Amino acid sequence: MNSMSEEIVYRRYKPGDESGIVEVMNACFDTFRGYGLNTEVWLDYDRRDPGFKKEEALVAEHKGRIVGHVQLVFREIKLGRKTFITTGGIANVSTHPDYRGKGIATKLMKMALDRCKELKIPLSSLFTGYGYVAHRIYRRLGYADTLFMTRYLAEDEEVERTLEMLPEDPSVRVREYREGDEEGMLKVYEQHIEEYTGAIRRDLTYWKNKLIDIVCYHGFFAENLGEAARVLIAEKNGKVTGYAYFFIWSKARKPIIFSKEMGILTELVASDIKTLASLAKEALKRMREEKVKTFASLVPPYPPYSDLFREFQLFRETGIYMDAVVDQSLLFDMLCKEFSARLEEAGIRSEFRFLVESPYGRTLLEVKEHEVRVSEGKADVELRFVDMHSFVRMLYGIEGFADLLLKGKIDVRRSDVKFQTLLNTMNALFPRMKWFIWPADHW
Repeated sequence: MNSMSEEIVYRRYKPGDESGIVEVMNACFDTFRGYGLNTEVWLDYDRRDPGFKKEEALVAEHKGRIVGHVQLVFREIKLGRKTFITTGGIANVSTHPDYRGKGIATKLMKMALDRCKELKIPLSSLFTGYGYVAHRIYRRLGYADTLFMTRYLAEDEEVERTLEMLPEDPSVRVREYREGDEEGMLKVYEQHIEEYTGAIRRDLTYWKNKLIDIVCYHGFFAENLGEAARVLIAEKNGKVTGYAYFFIWSKARKPIIFSKEMGILTELVASDIKTLASLAKEALKRMREEKVKTFASLVPPYPPYSDLFREFQLFRETGIYMDAVVDQSLLFDMLCKEFSARLEEAGIRSEFRFLVESPYGRTLLEVKEHEVRVSEGKADVELRFVDMHSFVRMLYGIEGFADLLLKGKIDVRRSDVKFQTLLNTMNALFPRMKWFIWPADHW
């Protein structure tokens, strides 16, 4: 190790670090420079986002100068049908260009994982670009490729066909947002995410701070409600039944991510398909009125969205969501109630112990009737996962147990447990589900 490396100090944030953190972030990211990141903006993240805590900023310091930075952002992420797990989100990994190649980012990432262990947070997650240096570093640290991001894109011709196709429901009234709508919007959102794994838990404070007072199109980037950021509300009989967020990029103060000719629908949620169609139609019409040339829709790639936007092209991006299991046994313990509910719902009653062996650890789970718990002792079945990517995707339901078994991603060893019993139980415990996180919740 050279003398410079030996002099680098790794620690958590202390008051006054914000100027150095901002300097290194601006040196590393065009997006933050274009957005005009300064100490005031950075400190405002702490105010408006309950998951962003300045005390959880990790820095590398050399002779009084901050030369590296990682931010921990905490999110309650839905892992299954009912269970929310706190994940230690990794954000803004940055090393000053003058100090690269010294392992600074790797050491800060390890600090972040250690901090998650200390806080008994069983999962750590991040967004990055596939195939870049950072992606390879994250893989070496145990972050699995969970899922690629997607988006729908269209030009005006496809939007015109979409508008002709989308039905109108006279019982649905679409109007501009007004103060007091947040509670109804939150209820619709909570209903919507019941069918999605990966969704982020929100409350009214979160909604006000990130989706009304300032409207985030990404966790760190936002516009004021008005010229660029628009919010539509759908209602039936005076009750909020849906909402839509869209941005007119030609009117943005700092159009740092998208073309000025683009209109982007960043969130579209409704309690029923007719309301969803009415909101989509009105949002697209308003974007056309603003002379938008290219239309983006960052909605889930599943029905009913895929039906509404079938004239659009669906693109899989290079952006990827990654996860590392920090404490496998703790994570399974938190999921046991969810597992038990899945078995009961499927009407499956079994009795055996199975060992889950993954790159993240070994955990023995006991199934007794429809109850599941973390246990100790001898296993009747051993499940060894070939790679971390398959294991994480199964936890989220992106791939089911049967999918991985057919692909040869699970090595199964069993004693006297019947294969069909094992298969039925595991398929119920680890079914396929829809995965999605709305962009405003990214970190």
